[in-house]
Amino acid sequence: MPRLFFISIAFVCLCALCGSGRAEAPDGVEWPVVFKEDFSSPTSVEGWEFADPSAWRLSSGEGFQFLSSFKDSAHKPPVRSPENIAWIKDLEVGSFVLDATARSTEREYGHRDVCVLFGRQDPAHFYYVHLATKADEHAHSIFLVNGEPRVSIA
Repeated sequence: MPRLFFISIAFVCLCALCGSGRAEAPDGVEWPVVFKEDFSSPTSVEGWEFADPSAWRLSSGEGFQFLSSFKDSAHKPPVRSPENIAWIKDLEVGSFVLDATARSTEREYGHRDVCVLFGRQDPAHFYYVHLATKADEHAHSIFLVNGEPRVSIA
């Protein structure tokens, strides 16, 4: 069975972290764009930190370039949590608006998913939003990884 595909604010597969005007910033100030990536250059991956670089590649199709999690990761996290992880290097934000395009090419099943990770302190301490086809105790929720296996907090 193929491994679940995970996306993070480090992966944010086809990520553009930006103020799109759809969310109101504090004091009505427009959110600044602090990161944007279209993966159009071979050097696009230089801004990313991969838990397992061999599980990721730049790909293209249907007129788009994208970052692809194309195989199972050899990365084994210290506690149960996503394995295919890519973090944006040197980016720390507080409140933010995330505009991203993500697509799973896996067959349809309950845990066909995408994860957006954020709030990283270290490999065993972060949050993630798990978007899946079907909700259950391990999918389609907001999770906390706090030195022990992930726990839904939504």
